[in-house]
Amino acid sequence: LTITKCTLLGSILSNLLLVMGCSCLFGGIFGSHLHDSAPTQHFTESGANAQIVMLLLAVLCIGLPTAYADTMEDVDSDVSHAVLAMSRSMSVLLLVAYFMYL
Repeated sequence: LTITKCTLLGSILSNLLLVMGCSCLFGGIFGSHLHDSAPTQHFTESGANAQIVMLLLAVLCIGLPTAYADTMEDVDSDVSHAVLAMSRSMSVLLLVAYFMYL
């Protein structure tokens, strides 16, 4: 289960950060040759805000159950059921947020 969580987190972070980073890099390299003006890129503020919110939501939804499990392990003997319920609710939240994003 831990390997799966780490794989999902790595996949989400690498996709969001790598795709955004590559688009900025290639836009700066190739986009400046398309126009006669100075080599600047223009991004819509709403698109950038949506990417930031989706990234933050993904990190929080994966990080919160893990942090809860680590901190409550000694206090709560039934922590695995609480983490499972929290993970399921977070996955539904992520699905809803993804479909709203589309």
